Amino acid sequence: EAARLKAANDRATARRIAKESMELIEDERLELMELAASSRGLASILALDSETLQSLEFFRDMLTEFPLKSVHLKRPFAIEPWIDSEEKIGNLLMVWRFLITFADVLGLWPFT
Repeated sequence: EAARLKAANDRATARRIAKESMELIEDERLELMELAASSRGLASILALDSETLQSLEFFRDMLTEFPLKSVHLKRPFAIEPWIDSEEKIGNLLMVWRFLITFADVLGLWPFT
C-alpha cells in the first residue's frame, strides 16, 4: 500500500512539474523527457516520475545529432566577420543594436 501511494505521489508530482514548466522547457530537455518516457514504455512525459526527471542526463547519449549531417544550412553572412577579430564582432553588434533601437526614427521596416 505504501509503495502504491509513493508511486501515485511521484506520478502526481511529475505531472505537476511537467504542467507548470511545459512552456519553459528547453528543446533539449523536452527531447530527453520524451526519450525517457519512450524507454520506460510510457505514453506521455506526464507519466514520468520525479526520480526519472532528476536523472535525465542518463538519456543524453541517446539524443540524435542536431542538425543532421544531411541537412545543409545556409551561412547567415557571405563573409565571416567574427573570424578576424573580436573588434569586428563588437562593431557588428553595435550596428545591430543601433538599428534595432532607432528603427522607428530611421523609418526602417521591422526586422529581427
